[in-house]
Amino acid sequence: HKNNQTVIRLVHIFILEMPYQGKELSMLIFLPNDIEDSSTGLEKLEKELTNENFVKWTNPDMMNEVEVQVGLPRFKMEEKYDLRNVLISMGMVDAFDGNRSDFSGMAPENDLVLSKVFH
Repeated sequence: HKNNQTVIRLVHIFILEMPYQGKELSMLIFLPNDIEDSSTGLEKLEKELTNENFVKWTNPDMMNEVEVQVGLPRFKMEEKYDLRNVLISMGMVDAFDGNRSDFSGMAPENDLVLSKVFH
């Protein structure tokens, strides 16, 4: 299959974009080069992987479409995020306070309060 790829020579990494069916989402694989000195390529990648670099490195203008053969083992990714503190920091405080929450539209007794929110 043809996939987008880029080689970032500055930090010696290879980035492969593998679109999922429908091409609305992609998996990006960051492959660091081998050990060059006392640190591994992965350590160098972790140090350089900032939001700014991520955006720059994965810019479609930086990538070329090439044919590559990729072999990956089957894997399943599952994650659970506790959003309580995130929502509170965004200003959604009342929903977690039993004295101030207002879910009267869902429960006429208005006795509902959020304790946890997971995604």
